[in-house]
Amino acid sequence: MSENGRIFLSYSLSESDVAYRLAADLLNAGVNLWMDNLNIAPSDDWAEGIKQALKGTAAMICLASPDYLAAKYCLNELTYGAKKGFTIYPVVVRDVPDSEWPAELEAEVRFDFRE
Repeated sequence: MSENGRIFLSYSLSESDVAYRLAADLLNAGVNLWMDNLNIAPSDDWAEGIKQALKGTAAMICLASPDYLAAKYCLNELTYGAKKGFTIYPVVVRDVPDSEWPAELEAEVRFDFRE
C-alpha cells in the first residue's frame, strides 16, 4: 500500500450528493479518505491536486454511473489507478449497461448503492 493506505474517492459531479454522504461515513469510521472537494482548497490548482493525490493513493473507490463513464477526468483517474495496480472498489450508484462497463472494473466486485 501507498502513503498511509489512503483511499481516493473518484466520482462525477452529478454524484456529489452520494460522494459526500459516503465520504462522511468513511471518515467517521476512521478511513484515510481523499476527496477533491474536501482536500483541495478553492485557490489551489485542481488538476495538480488530483495528480498529487493519486501519487499517494493505495486504493480507489469509484462511484459508477453513466455520467462517471462519460467524464474524461473520471476515466483518467480510473485508468491511472488500474495501471498503478490500485485496489479499486466500484460502487454502482446508477445503472450502467454491461456493454459500457469499463474493462478496468471487470474483475472487481461491484457494490450496489443504487437504492
